[in-house]
Amino acid sequence: MDWKRIRILVLDPDDQIRFHLRMILGRVQPARIMGTDAAGEALLMVSQYGPQAALVGVAGKGSPGIEFLRRLRAAANSPCPALPVVVMAGEDDDAPLGEACELGIEGVLRRPIAEAALLSTLEGTIRAPRRMGPDDLGLKGRGSSRPAVFFSAPSFALKNDDLDLLAQARRASSSKPPPPPVSPAARSRGVGGVPSGGCAPSVKPVGVEVAPAAPERPSPRQVGPQRVGQQQVGREAVPAIPSGDVSKPVRPKAMDVDTSSAPPRRREGRGVDLPSAGPPVPRKGTPAADGASPDPEALRRADIARRLEVHREWVLSRGVSGQKGVFAGENLEEWPLKEALLSQAELREARLGDADLEGAFLGGADLRFADLSGARLDGADLSVARLRHAGLRLASLTGANLRGADLSGADLSGARLGDADLTGAVLLEACLDDADLGAVVGLVRSQLRAVSGNAGTRLPIGMWLPEKT
Repeated sequence: MDWKRIRILVLDPDDQIRFHLRMILGRVQPARIMGTDAAGEALLMVSQYGPQAALVGVAGKGSPGIEFLRRLRAAANSPCPALPVVVMAGEDDDAPLGEACELGIEGVLRRPIAEAALLSTLEGTIRAPRRMGPDDLGLKGRGSSRPAVFFSAPSFALKNDDLDLLAQARRASSSKPPPPPVSPAARSRGVGGVPSGGCAPSVKPVGVEVAPAAPERPSPRQVGPQRVGQQQVGREAVPAIPSGDVSKPVRPKAMDVDTSSAPPRRREGRGVDLPSAGPPVPRKGTPAADGASPDPEALRRADIARRLEVHREWVLSRGVSGQKGVFAGENLEEWPLKEALLSQAELREARLGDADLEGAFLGGADLRFADLSGARLDGADLSVARLRHAGLRLASLTGANLRGADLSGADLSGARLGDADLTGAVLLEACLDDADLGAVVGLVRSQLRAVSGNAGTRLPIGMWLPEKT
């Protein structure tokens, strides 16, 4: 599936959950990710941007996700009653999950949400949306007994403020000429900006400029000779000779090229004689001109500097320009990376031992099996970073942001974490021998169920290591 044409709506009252989902979805680079914590604003986003799917969190009474579903499925006033919805719920959220199922959903994700499950569920829902029932969720006999699928308008409607905004949007869209119709076959392939399973936006998003489409270039078979005032010579159009003046031949302009050293050669398929170009002459002062081979280390460092700059441009432009940096297996131990912008970079198995990464931006980066022994990561942003089996022995992580980071199997022996934020971090089978976690924030007991440590491990007050079996 071409994710670059997909728009996704995320509705959840928890800012951290929305951030976590945005980081995961950002790896496949969808066209747009809209996030909000309010049902009314989510409905306006559906009307304005026309997403292909919605991720909606439901938990407890008064959940904005349930309110959003109620108003979305109200066919009379909804901007898109058939929008595919994937609900996110915890293990103890059977009651709101059953209510959401009655309103109409196409998928369910149980928290905590894994990246593979999220992407596969979204892709399946967008490709072939199918309304789910209580039997699909194993909720038969629990909650309400009303049918799971219905599209009739219930007794509630959009709020007055939302109705006014939607009315303004529809009036603005009605003043423009309607777009050309899209055939059912083209719509099923996603032609026309509306992939299957989605809803077309009712108005152009505010603040978004739409560039005019470039005129299509004719194929070579469609290119014919220019018969009005021109004659076709190969592929080069030249002025035609006037019909009444044939005594004066039209001479081509002289080419400012010295062809005395080599005979002209004919370019295949072009019908135009061009002088043959000799080998490039190196400039004076370059290694090739002096006869010396270039330094491989200098070339490598220049290539790394170029890729870092291109990746920085990619991050700042949100993927519009530049290119994602891939440094898998690279030796970056002596590279100056203080406050470097490496968000979502590929650094798997990279060698970063004793590297200065203080204040670096590594959110969402792939650092699996990377060697970060003795690295200075104080104040670095490692949120949602993949650090599975990374070597962080004796690393300094004081004040680092590790929210949602995956540290499964990582070696943190002797590491100093100071006041690092470990909210939502995964520490499964991590080694904490002699590690200092005494002042970390966001750590809960459940995160320490499967870690290993020793007598030198320092934990916050009220925390302890699991008993060895």
